[in-house]
Amino acid sequence: MEITKSSELKQPFLINYKSINFSKLKKLLFKKNSFFILHNFEGKLDKKKIFNLIYNFKNTSDIYFKIKINSSLESNIFFWRTFSCFKLIIFYFLFEFSKKINEKFKVFTFSPVKFLKVEENYKLLNTYITVDKMNNIVDYSFPKSFHLALSTGCNLKCGMCPYHSKEFRQIQTNNYFKITKSIKGSLLIKIFKEIGKYNSHVRLGQYDEPFMYKNLTNYILKGMSYGCRISITTNGTLININEIQKLLDKNLSEISFSLDAASTSTYKKIRHDDFKIPILNLKKIVDIRNKLNSKTVIRACMVVQKDNEHEINKFKVKMKEIGVDVVSFYNLTIYKNKKWINSKLNFEVQDQSITQKREPCSQLWNQMSIYPDGKVSLCCATTLYTGFREDLPYVGDLNKNSIKSIWNCSKYKTIRKDAFNNKYNNSVCRDCEIWYNHKNIQASDKQGNLIHKNPYETFVFFK
Repeated sequence: MEITKSSELKQPFLINYKSINFSKLKKLLFKKNSFFILHNFEGKLDKKKIFNLIYNFKNTSDIYFKIKINSSLESNIFFWRTFSCFKLIIFYFLFEFSKKINEKFKVFTFSPVKFLKVEENYKLLNTYITVDKMNNIVDYSFPKSFHLALSTGCNLKCGMCPYHSKEFRQIQTNNYFKITKSIKGSLLIKIFKEIGKYNSHVRLGQYDEPFMYKNLTNYILKGMSYGCRISITTNGTLININEIQKLLDKNLSEISFSLDAASTSTYKKIRHDDFKIPILNLKKIVDIRNKLNSKTVIRACMVVQKDNEHEINKFKVKMKEIGVDVVSFYNLTIYKNKKWINSKLNFEVQDQSITQKREPCSQLWNQMSIYPDGKVSLCCATTLYTGFREDLPYVGDLNKNSIKSIWNCSKYKTIRKDAFNNKYNNSVCRDCEIWYNHKNIQASDKQGNLIHKNPYETFVFFK
């Protein structure tokens, strides 16, 4: 097995999985202060043994390992849930000590992307979240994706919106959304420059309407020129077609229209606005995209609820006729007992209740949420509670620190470490129900369209 060559690297230990003596190995590693390679997995994998090994050494510095999995294990690791925690624990172990190893052994390249090879059969939902190019562990030294809210404002007051609907405004516990504030242009440029260095993805439109932000197109074009991959979620009512053409010409990653209806009456009932406006803009954007031969993905979304569930099929047909690439149906999230929960799951997950053993959520190693004031938190689930809790797990402030320094700060590391020990000390992780998103189904419908489902969202791909 090839390893990084360096005169200062000590001789690695080659350990046969079948003959591991954990207590002897632990003493040996502490004594030698070196590293080891675990290899020769044959037959059925004993995940408990692997967990014990990693837990034993997770606080030991200057140790790393890589795994070689024989092709005979293919049937044992087809489903992500078999390895759901396994891969993340391995990465956590590597990530935690990679800097120390670099400093001690002068290893010029230490990227976990090179260490754990997995099978091509990992093409399931969480692989898109945790795996790069479908066959390697992602280097988690920097976030792969960001949710970035440009402001706290929106021009619509959709009935189910946790942030801007009249109903939810009445039960919010703070004034976060009552005063519209926007991110400073200078801070936005700083953020885009750092993200661009890593070619990470940024989604604009978390709890705001992006096209309310002044000079949005210019900022996005600058962000893309720095290397950012940028997507926009919009209600489609404020779009300037001339401006959006500039973004399509530069291959904006995706533009997603939140519509929630297939008819004028349903749209009026849910979004309280004119359905014709976003539909006309959507048609124009599809036409421009096609004429430019742009690579921009165009998506249409529906939050499924009582008032629109009868239009699901009509929505698919209408959007396909318009020419969008993909439609998504998100099961409505409801606020119950001061928690945000999914009212309905797409398929059985422990009889519709989340009672199985909790697993670490991949978003702690993948995603970051940035708010208009420059504060940083964990993920999109955190954002749901912005107007409803005072104890949100903020991990930093981009007015004072870089993304990289916040991502690797002690507070973030503690939250990740706690997750592996099944400790959820912050209120958002404690009450989260999205961690089980590794359960999924892929199929084709009668029309031959690819269908991808996780417990709370369904994607239909037309192209």
